[in-house]
Amino acid sequence: MRRIFVDTFYWIAITARNDKWHSRAIETGRRLESIPLVTTESVLIEFVNFFSCYGPIFRWEAVGVVHDVLGNANVEVVPRLSGLLSPEWLYLQDVRTSNTA
Repeated sequence: MRRIFVDTFYWIAITARNDKWHSRAIETGRRLESIPLVTTESVLIEFVNFFSCYGPIFRWEAVGVVHDVLGNANVEVVPRLSGLLSPEWLYLQDVRTSNTA
């Protein structure tokens, strides 16, 4: 079965509406919506780190995107060997929840 690997560039481009590649990434995503995507925990960590430097609102949005990615049956997330995303993810989710409540 054909799968497409997506890296940090793609996740940033589809999330940041002002990114110069945003429209192209959205268009590409629509064309490939029937093809399973593959990414890694490391890519998702890098994605959240990218938006974290812009402050809590952007970080929370990035955490929401990761939440959606992890729940998307069409996206396979390859775990890090050490499985570090879980504790980090729980921390970020707690921060997001406590600051939006």
